[in-house]
Amino acid sequence: PVYLSFTNILILNFGTLVLCLLMLLVPSYIVSKISPVKAIKFD
Repeated sequence: PVYLSFTNILILNFGTLVLCLLMLLVPSYIVSKISPVKAIKFD
């Protein structure tokens, strides 16, 4: 059997939440820096 204390479970859940938020917010921050005019512009 494996002993998991309540604090270990809370730390695991909090770490997972932070990791998921970072995976969602970092790409959206990068994409928001792209200007639509530069993306559509033909040279």
